[in-house]
Amino acid sequence: MRLAGPSKTRQNALLLLVLLFAQLLLMTGSVRRTSGATQLESWTMTVTSPLVSIANAVGGGIDRLLDGGADLIHAHGRSARLEQENRGLRSELRRTREALPSAIRIDDG
Repeated sequence: MRLAGPSKTRQNALLLLVLLFAQLLLMTGSVRRTSGATQLESWTMTVTSPLVSIANAVGGGIDRLLDGGADLIHAHGRSARLEQENRGLRSELRRTREALPSAIRIDDG
């Protein structure tokens, strides 16, 4: 046994109601406000404004994270170069200190 679906008259009435509501929304959306924007534009801005703010915050956070990572990599590379330069200078200082006593003896001699 099958249940009968909505009658054709009911379907037509429902379709008419949906179309009238859509027309009302479109007419309301085309009304200009004192600012010059339509009501639909105003509603769109009201709805999308928080989404844009959230996207901006997330994008800014990702940007800061990537910048921080790049800075960290740059600092690590610079640190390695400075450590190597420091080792070279310490080695040169050690050789100079070792050569200093013999240079003093030559001057005294």
